[in-house]
Amino acid sequence: MSLLLPLVLATAVGGDSGPPLHLTEAPPGTSVSVDGRLDEEIWQSVPASSSFRVVQPDTMQPPPHRTSVRFFYTTQGLYVGADMEQPPETLVERLSPRDQGYLTRDAFTLNLDTSGEGRYGFWFQVALGGSLSDGTLLPEREYSFTWDGAWRAATARTDTGWSAELFVPWAVVNMPRTEGKRRLGFFGQRSVAYLDERWGWPALPWSRPKFISDFQPLVLEGVNPRHEYAVVPYASSTYDRLAESVSGKVGVDLRWRPSSDLRVTATLNPDFGNVEADDVIVNLSAFETFYPEKRLFFQEDQEIFVTSPRASTFRRSSSPPFLLLHTRRIGAPPERPRLADGRTAEDAAFARPTELLGAAKMTGQRGGLRWGVLAAMEDETTFTATDSAGRSERLRQRGRDFEAVRVLYERTEGPYRALGWMSTHADRLHGEAHVQALDGHFQNADGSWRADAQLVSSDVEDTRGHGGFVDLVWAPRQGLSHQVSVDHFDPDLELNDMGYLYRNDLTRYQYRLRTQRSDLGWVKDRWSSIGVDWGHNAEGERVASRVGVYQSYRLHNQGQVRLRGGFDAAGLDDRGAFGAGTFEIRDRWDLNTSYESDSSRRFSYELGIGWEDEPLEGGKAMYQAELTWRPTDRLTFEAGLDYVTRDGWLLYRGGDRMTSFEAEQWIPRWNFDFFPSARQQFRVAFQWVGVHASDTAYYRLPGGAGALIPTTDGADTDDAFTISELALQVRYRWELAPMSDLFVVYTRHASLPSAVGEGFTGLFSTALDEPIAEQLVVKVRYRLGT
Repeated sequence: MSLLLPLVLATAVGGDSGPPLHLTEAPPGTSVSVDGRLDEEIWQSVPASSSFRVVQPDTMQPPPHRTSVRFFYTTQGLYVGADMEQPPETLVERLSPRDQGYLTRDAFTLNLDTSGEGRYGFWFQVALGGSLSDGTLLPEREYSFTWDGAWRAATARTDTGWSAELFVPWAVVNMPRTEGKRRLGFFGQRSVAYLDERWGWPALPWSRPKFISDFQPLVLEGVNPRHEYAVVPYASSTYDRLAESVSGKVGVDLRWRPSSDLRVTATLNPDFGNVEADDVIVNLSAFETFYPEKRLFFQEDQEIFVTSPRASTFRRSSSPPFLLLHTRRIGAPPERPRLADGRTAEDAAFARPTELLGAAKMTGQRGGLRWGVLAAMEDETTFTATDSAGRSERLRQRGRDFEAVRVLYERTEGPYRALGWMSTHADRLHGEAHVQALDGHFQNADGSWRADAQLVSSDVEDTRGHGGFVDLVWAPRQGLSHQVSVDHFDPDLELNDMGYLYRNDLTRYQYRLRTQRSDLGWVKDRWSSIGVDWGHNAEGERVASRVGVYQSYRLHNQGQVRLRGGFDAAGLDDRGAFGAGTFEIRDRWDLNTSYESDSSRRFSYELGIGWEDEPLEGGKAMYQAELTWRPTDRLTFEAGLDYVTRDGWLLYRGGDRMTSFEAEQWIPRWNFDFFPSARQQFRVAFQWVGVHASDTAYYRLPGGAGALIPTTDGADTDDAFTISELALQVRYRWELAPMSDLFVVYTRHASLPSAVGEGFTGLFSTALDEPIAEQLVVKVRYRLGT
């Protein structure tokens, strides 16, 4: 008996997903070895679909090489096989760590709408050679890398190209409870590196407003898994060279799913040691740098806590995300105590992450209602306090507690409608922080109109704030969209105890026009964006007034040219003095351009140059170069260099003082990756940031909103400074099994005090010789269970 209705009925041109495909369960005893070769008997009895179209660029034309996809399922999971024809000499294999799905290489991506209604889903990618990437998917095209699942995939080269084999257990994905027939959505995508194209079935290009709600429907019977569990114990050992100490730690992660629509996870005595490194970023502004979550426990089942497309950290927009739950707050460095009697606390204890005692999470759904609960508890911090006489004592400070609750009700019959509520609570040393929020979402049946809105309030130490935003998108046709956004955040709104808000005290109006064309002839495609921003603070002072333009051209030689520029009208800066005052700034222009060569080649490069006017006078010139060399598919060298010169760099120096600087900045970096296999990686990553700044002009803040007042005060005080920060990580990772790993990680970090007399060579060599942290960590975790 055929396992699948003829897939030829599913030809999808222009995004018409076609009639549902009815899959039937494989016969009992069916055995498949996931090795990338479609040579088992079951594959030969399954009809294949070859209905792919070119979706990037969005020509919708049949591709030059055939792609055949087959499906079947068992009570344990879904099997997908893809046979991809292509001249063998054009294949591009490039091994990488997990979740680097953006690389230019040959790959196959399985996108699944596991809700069956376009409400949420997951994506799974396997690249030629076996490197894996995965994540979650929310309406309509909000991709996220912040999820890892225990699924399997492999690839194999064939005489006519290559093939991929994927197995996704039902246990790793969220699904609604249902009896009888179950509906899923499917979108398959093939990346063809030598052409720099993507082919998809159904034909759903990025230029269309609808995506997950237009997936190809799949119908299955008898799939309603329950009573799944996993136990993931770990053990780690850390050698701290500077402290000359060795410490060990053990803990466990627990996962239990009593039914397909309920999942419970917990972690006890977790170890969030330094196996993943953040980039080194020098930030002397009043705005916080956003760092994404990298800890596995907090990445899983997080999609329910996403309250709007603005929460996505994988967006084409350069704007910072808006998050009600930013889990990097959990385990962040502890709050500084308010000590009496002139005592001061040591700095070191408040620069390190806080250990966690444990955390728990529960997510579920019933009908159109989805919900999630999260709780976490930090351990106490021990530190040394010293009084004015030099006497010291050891003190203990309790850790913070965090809770979050989320409820979302969705209707998908006809237009998509959703209403959500979320509450967060942080019990801090200096008081409690509560946040309440309501969010609403709408999309009409053809996807041409979409609206997202949110209202939020905060109560932090009895100070209450309010805010909200509305995003309205109109996409009248493929490749064209208009977006209007209105934001209002009052000065007392505080989300950053558990969320992330780039700034409060802002009312802002934005308009964006986005277009894409692939019919120009002289380029493969062009992406364009024009934006207008205007904003003021609660005092009515204009703090944003900008017109910006972005252009991206993909060339026929597979290179890419990007242009970005804009004009900011004169206004007021109410953040540069860190709350000490507001001052006028001039009209400013900026322009950045870059060229990226064909990254599917063994050798590729990217060059960039840019200019930005400084707030008062002078400007900032930026130069960038990136080189990548892949002598083999298993070996990659990457080197980059940023060089920045500034004339008129305006910085706050305390009190009512502002100082202008001339500065140079060097940022060299390089990575070396070697893969003995797709499951093993040896990586060396290095980055250094060096800054030399000399004071050139001095100002005082005006009493109100006005121009800075030039002064000679400070001319006899040397405000010159240097920055030297270095990060080195050497890491070996062996994926023993899905979600089971061995890590051996050496880290070295330096952050030097200012040394104006040193040149860049001296700053660099001193940073190498005088680290402030140096550790060797060995960690193993192994997943047990169903």
